[in-house]
Amino acid sequence: IRIPIYGDSAHGGHDSEGVIDGSVYTNVVNSVKAVREAFSGEKFYVFASKKLESKTSFPDWVKDGNGVIVDKYCSMLMDYFRFMKSQGIDIDYLGVDNESGNEGNITPEKFRDIVDKLEADLAKEGFSIPQMVGPERYSPKMSDSDGWVKELVESGWGDRLDVYGTHYYPKHHTEEFRSALQSEHGYA
Repeated sequence: IRIPIYGDSAHGGHDSEGVIDGSVYTNVVNSVKAVREAFSGEKFYVFASKKLESKTSFPDWVKDGNGVIVDKYCSMLMDYFRFMKSQGIDIDYLGVDNESGNEGNITPEKFRDIVDKLEADLAKEGFSIPQMVGPERYSPKMSDSDGWVKELVESGWGDRLDVYGTHYYPKHHTEEFRSALQSEHGYA
C-alpha cells in the first residue's frame, strides 16, 4: 500500500521540527489498518513517499533557496517514521523524492547524503531500514531524461538506490507505454 508523507501546502502536518499533526494522517492510518485487517495477517508492504503539491511540497523549515537541507529533511522523515511507528505502521519502502523536478531539488548527491544520514538515524533508533526508491517518474519516456540515475550510478552512489521505476496508472496503460517501460528496463 502506498501512503503519503505530507508537509506540503495543501495538507500541512509538519509545521516544525519534532512536531507532527497526526490529524492529517487519520485517513492514511485508518486505510493501512483496514488493509492489514483485509490481509488477515499476511505480509503486505508499506511504501511511503513524499506527497507533491506543486512548488510547495516541502515545509519551509526543511528547505532554503537550494532545495531541501539534508539534516532538516532527514529530521522531518524521522518524525514521520516515529509517528507511523506509534500508530503500529512500519515503512518498508521510502520514496525520498517522488517525481523530482520540484523545489526539493534532490540531486543525486543530496539523495546520497539523505540516504546515508537517514539510514544511520533509523539504525540508531532501532528502526528497520526501508528499501530506498529513486525518483519515480510519470512515464518511462521521462524516467531518466535528465540523467539523474546515470549520474547517481556513475558517481559510485548507485548502491543507495534499491528500487527504480515509473508511476503506473492503469488508464494510461497503453501498448506504447508498455513497450517504453519494457525497453527501458531491458525486456524488449
